[in-house]
Amino acid sequence: MNPSVAAVGAGFQRGWIEFRQTVTNAGQAVGWLFLPVVGLVVMYLLRGTPVPGTDFSLGARAIPGILGGSAW
Repeated sequence: MNPSVAAVGAGFQRGWIEFRQTVTNAGQAVGWLFLPVVGLVVMYLLRGTPVPGTDFSLGARAIPGILGGSAW
């Protein structure tokens, strides 16, 4: 077996195990979903509000902060 294929397979197996453990623990699942849901709500509510002095929305301006805040 190719070592690269074995490494990718092992990575997927470990990722699946971690995912299963996260979603079966209520506290971790809430913490894992809370920030993305809040981010989506904020971007939805601010979608039509322009940033003062520019022509793009405040929701679009919030994307980098939300992505930075949700980085593991």
